[in-house]
Amino acid sequence: LSPILFKNLVMLSILNLNHNYLTYLPDNLFKDLTKLTILNLSNNLIKQLSKTLFEMLNVLKILDLNKNRIEYL
Repeated sequence: LSPILFKNLVMLSILNLNHNYLTYLPDNLFKDLTKLTILNLSNNLIKQLSKTLFEMLNVLKILDLNKNRIEYL
C-alpha cells in the first residue's frame, strides 16, 4: 500500500481492510485519517507493526488485528 493512499480521505470514519493479504503497512499510511473510529485489519498476513503506525488515530475506538502473523508489538 502506498503511504499516500488515504491522503484525501480525511473524513473517513470506518476502514475495512480485512482479507487483503496485506503483509506490510507503511509508517504514514493512516496519518491523515484523524476521524477514523473503526479500523479492521483482520485476516491478513501482517507480521509486524511500526510504533508510529496508529499515532494520529486519536479517536480510534475499534482496532481489529485478529488472525494476522504478528510476531511482537
